Amino acid sequence: MSWKIWRLKEKNPVDVQIEYIRKDVSSLDEKIEATNEQIKRLTRLQFKSAKTMEEEFEKIKSSLHAQKEQDNLISQLDEYANKQQHLIEHLIRLLDEMDHISSGLNDGQESWRQLLEEWSRNLVGSLNEVGIHELNVLGEGFDPKLSEAMKSVEIDSLDQATMGTVPYQVVEVLKRGFVDDKNNLIRKAQVVTVKGL
Repeated sequence: MSWKIWRLKEKNPVDVQIEYIRKDVSSLDEKIEATNEQIKRLTRLQFKSAKTMEEEFEKIKSSLHAQKEQDNLISQLDEYANKQQHLIEHLIRLLDEMDHISSGLNDGQESWRQLLEEWSRNLVGSLNEVGIHELNVLGEGFDPKLSEAMKSVEIDSLDQATMGTVPYQVVEVLKRGFVDDKNNLIRKAQVVTVKGL
């Protein structure tokens, strides 16, 4: 035992310091190695996270592109619907004008009346093809949901052979009314009715 003590006493203080430094360096090496391992893990995690974020950005970009295409299609459909609505309104105005002209013709202009009636039938057929249908209100009881009464006439002023004697019956259509395929009202008919009894 004394020999060991003597051996310890024999050590140079510089050597002791070097040994402590070596231990510190070794400890630092271990810490650096652990830190390097942590950095590698973090780098892999960051790479995976960046890859995931890139995939998410691609999904968002793809989704935005799809949304833009959908918005363009909706815009085109709206434009088409507006053009179709404009065309329908135009055809209905043409029908109104033909009906107005036809009602102003005298007995000597029967050929013109027949021509206008044929054109009117063709226009009504064209409207039917796009889902717009004429309301059949003539001879029916007045329905304020479908018609607008422009005037009323006394029952004794009517030809009893052609008309019944139902109060508020529609006896003349001044302007045609229309509904679509889903029975949504496009325009009320403007009519003349029989006064109530």
